[in-house]
Amino acid sequence: ARDTLARRALNPEMSSGVMTDEPYRLGVRLLSIEAGGGNVYCDFSVDGGEVVKSNVAVKGKCLEWECNHSLWVADPTTATLLVKIRAAPQMIPRVSSGPGGVVQPPSKGKVLGTIVICVDEHVWKPGDPFPKARWFEVTGTEIRKAVRMQLVCRKAPPASDVAANELKVLVGTWNVGNAHPAADLTSWLDVGLGPEHSKAVASRWGPDAEWPATEKFDAELDDCVPTKFGTYDMIVVGCQEGDYKARPGFDGIDEDWFSVLADAVGDSYSLQCVNVLGQMRIAAFVRVDAAPAFHFWQKSTEATGIGHIMNNKGGVGIACRAWDTTLCFVNSHLAAHDDMASRRDDDFAEIVAGCKFGEKLECVQAFHHVVWMGDLNYRCEYGLDGSEKKLDRKPTEKRVDDMIAKIGSEDDPNGAAARAEVFETDQLTRSRLNGDAFLGFSEGDPAKSHMPTFKMLREPGFNYKKQRTPAWCDRVLWKTAEGFSARQTTLYAAGKIGSSD
Repeated sequence: ARDTLARRALNPEMSSGVMTDEPYRLGVRLLSIEAGGGNVYCDFSVDGGEVVKSNVAVKGKCLEWECNHSLWVADPTTATLLVKIRAAPQMIPRVSSGPGGVVQPPSKGKVLGTIVICVDEHVWKPGDPFPKARWFEVTGTEIRKAVRMQLVCRKAPPASDVAANELKVLVGTWNVGNAHPAADLTSWLDVGLGPEHSKAVASRWGPDAEWPATEKFDAELDDCVPTKFGTYDMIVVGCQEGDYKARPGFDGIDEDWFSVLADAVGDSYSLQCVNVLGQMRIAAFVRVDAAPAFHFWQKSTEATGIGHIMNNKGGVGIACRAWDTTLCFVNSHLAAHDDMASRRDDDFAEIVAGCKFGEKLECVQAFHHVVWMGDLNYRCEYGLDGSEKKLDRKPTEKRVDDMIAKIGSEDDPNGAAARAEVFETDQLTRSRLNGDAFLGFSEGDPAKSHMPTFKMLREPGFNYKKQRTPAWCDRVLWKTAEGFSARQTTLYAAGKIGSSD
C-alpha cells in the first residue's frame, strides 16, 4: 500500500536526514514503564527528528490501545532512538476520546531518565526470528528506571513489488443487539488460525468459563512473539448497540469487548487504535510484523440521533497511514425503519460533513481509501403492489411471509437467484446509484454472498422474526481515489453466531 509519488508530501518527517531508496519505519510497542510507581510517559525521537509522545502510563501501566508508535528512519545503520522518561502529575484528568478516556501527557514533564538505542540492532526482515519484547534500562541513576518495549524496524517494500505492496484487510461489522458477545467469534473474524484456535477461544469464553476469560497481560512475562501469524495485515471491526453488563474481571464494557476481539484474532495482532461513540465502537488491529508501517492515527465522531446530537445513531471513525497510503474507516448506525430511507441518506451526509480528521476536505475525499461499514439499516421494498402512497413503517404479515419464503434457506441451491430478486429493491443500492448517498462507493454482492442479516431470531442460523421485513442492513462499502485500486476477495455473514438479532 504505497504511493511513491506522494511519499515526500505525505511524510513531512522526510524533510531532514538522509533519503534512502526505500524508507524505513521503527515500530515501538510500549508495554510498561518502571520509574518508582508514579504516573509517567515517554518521548520518542530518532536522530533529532519528530518527537512522539506516549499517553500517560498511570502507575507505569500502558493500555494496549495507547502503546503503539511508529517513527520514520532515514538510515538505520547510523540512526539512534532517544527515549526520555518524563514525570506526569499524579492527579491528571482523562479525556473522553476513547475507552475510559486517555490520559494525555503535559506539555513537558521533568525528565526522569534517558535511554539511547541503536536502531540497527532492531531491523527485522521477513523470515528472521521475530524480535522479543525486553527491558531497556536507564543507567547512572540510583532508583531503577526502565522501559519495556518491543522494537521492530522495517524497510518499505520497493514500489515495483506489487504483491508486497498489497494490503490485506479484514473488515467486520456487527449490531451486537445489546447482549453479551457469543463465546466464539472466530467464524466471523476468521484470520486463518485454524480449528484449534477456535476451540481454545470457545473454551475460554464459554458459559462455564471463569472471568476474566483471558489472564491479564503481564508485561514482565510476555515476550510478544506470536505463536502463529494471521492471514491479514489489518483487521478493522465496528459494532453497534454494544451496551451490555461487563462480565466480572473487566473494567467496563470497553475492556470486555476489546478483550473478546483480541482473543478471537489471536496474538499476532496488536490493538492499534480504538474510538467510541455511545454504543458504537471501532477497533483497528494490525499484525505485529506490519505494525511499523502504520502511523499518524486519528479519530473523529459525529452523532446523528435525536435532535442530531444524541449518540444512539451516527458514525465513529479512525484514520491512519500505511507507509504513504492514507486509510479511513467509518463505522455507522443509521436511522431505522422501512420508511426512513431519506433520513438514512441525510445521516450519511451529516457524518461525512462532521467527521473531520484534520483535513479541510470531507473524509470521503481526503484519503486514498475509505471503507464504510455498519448497521446502515437500509431495507428492501420487495412485494409492494404500487398502491401505497408511501412505504408503511409496519409491513403487512403477508409481505413479510412472502419475503421470507422468497429468500428461502441458506442451503437452497437456487437461493442466490431468488435473493437477487429481493435485493433488486434494496434502498441503499438505489441511493448509491442515484447519487443520494454513498456516491462513488463500491460494494460486493450481498445477495449472492449471504442471506439477509436482519431481523433475526437470537439463535444460530438465518431464522427471521415476523415483525420486520428481511433486509441486508449490515454492509461494507469502499471508495478508492483515482490511480489506486481495491478489490473485495470475500464477503460472508456469520450465521453461526446467534446472540443478537
